[in-house]
Amino acid sequence: MIDNWLQNVWNLLLNSHQQQKLPHALLLQGPAGIGKQKLSRQLAQALLCQQPRQDGSGCGQCQPCRLFNSGTHPDFLEIVPEEAGKSLKVDQIRQMAAELAMTSHAGGYKVALITPADSMNLNAANSLLKTLEEPTDNTLILLVTSMPSRLPVTIRSRCQACVCTPPEPEVAKQWLGQQLDSRQDLEGLLELANGAPYTALELHETAALASWQDCLQQLAQLASGQQEPVSVAADWNKAGGRQKLGWFLRALQRRIVAIQTGRDTGQDRLGNSIPGDCHQLDDRKLFILMDNIGYAIDHWASGLNTQLLLEDILICWSAIFRRSARVSG
Repeated sequence: MIDNWLQNVWNLLLNSHQQQKLPHALLLQGPAGIGKQKLSRQLAQALLCQQPRQDGSGCGQCQPCRLFNSGTHPDFLEIVPEEAGKSLKVDQIRQMAAELAMTSHAGGYKVALITPADSMNLNAANSLLKTLEEPTDNTLILLVTSMPSRLPVTIRSRCQACVCTPPEPEVAKQWLGQQLDSRQDLEGLLELANGAPYTALELHETAALASWQDCLQQLAQLASGQQEPVSVAADWNKAGGRQKLGWFLRALQRRIVAIQTGRDTGQDRLGNSIPGDCHQLDDRKLFILMDNIGYAIDHWASGLNTQLLLEDILICWSAIFRRSARVSG
């Protein structure tokens, strides 16, 4: 079933296919957690299906669909990093190109899905560029990313961009409510997920709301001097450190924007969850802190010492409150 907030995108792709105008490379871009990868797989299955449904999706019953759903369809290639959080390697892209160059087993389309496309290293991107410049007939390369700016311009210029947008809040809440018990804190999950329904579902499965509450308590204790940054950093570094930094950054950003714009209504639970009175804090130091958090998130998987990155951020956070206390005292 096509997610209703992506129905317009699906219709455009389906019309292009029916009119035989589907490009050889599509770049599906949009925020993480809104269903881009699911949509790309649905398109791949539809192209390989022998008897598509009325809405254009795969029937799920024919032999190609059964092979696709079991992950053994010879004309479908899914290229992902060998380890979570690592880069896609040049050998993976070269192998993909070699397989796409071969004749289709079923005599129809050959489809390759690269996700996340922005995880390609430079050599892998250059290798893909050669394939994009010399496409073979009846092949489709699907690149899925939430950070298209990280892809080389040469790659983006040779793909047809397909922008996917998140659902409206009520639509996302309704969808999430259908997946979960209605007693769950749907709004809290969606706020933590930045409105992305699939991310919210994953956060529920990992008890992320409770994890965020623990983080808030630790941040408050750091602000009051009840905990030391090094010990909190070690705790964050054990699991989910990058995710916790993302929550911290977004909450801090939303809180500061609300205060500076005068739209501090108290309804932004994520922003209002930041401990301490931000009205009395030094804006310049808060912006430096946000820059440091952003740097740590961007370089989390680059080989840097994540413990030291976390320590630097949490020391900065606690120091802001100590300076504020000295000034007010």
